Amino acid sequence: MDKDEFVSYLQQIKALADKCLKSVEDSAPAHRSTKRNVPHDQKPKELSPDFGKPIRAFIKSYAKGMGGPAKFALLLSYLAKGDEKAEVASKDIEKQWSKMKSATLLGMAFHPSYPGRAIENDWVNSKKKGVYFLRPNWKKIFPKANG
Repeated sequence: MDKDEFVSYLQQIKALADKCLKSVEDSAPAHRSTKRNVPHDQKPKELSPDFGKPIRAFIKSYAKGMGGPAKFALLLSYLAKGDEKAEVASKDIEKQWSKMKSATLLGMAFHPSYPGRAIENDWVNSKKKGVYFLRPNWKKIFPKANG
C-alpha cells in the first residue's frame, strides 16, 4: 500500500466517522438530563420519620448512607420523638449507640466529635454540657425526597 492509497483510506474513514457522528447528533434529544423534571414551585416532600417503630428498626430504616454526625442527630430525634423542645442527655444517646454498632444499624462506634459536628450543621444544639436538643433543620439529615 503506497502513501496516496493510505491517505485515501483515511479520508474515507474520516468521512464515514463524520457521517455517523452527525447521524447520532441529529437523533439525540435536544436536552439530556438525568434529573427528574420537577416544577420549580414544587418543594421536595418532607420526610416524616415513624417514631412508633422500635428503636433498632427505626435506625435500620433511616441511618443507611449517613455519616456519624447525622446518625447522632437521627438517634437524638428518636429519643426525643422528633420534639425540638425535648432535651436528651448525651449519656442516654451514647448508651443506645453502644447497643447498635453492627453494620446493619449504626455501623460504627460513637465518636465524641459527632455532637459538635451535628451542632456545626445546625441539626442539634446544646444549652448546657451533655444535654442536646433538635434544631428545626434536623430533618436535613435525610436524603431529599425528590432527588
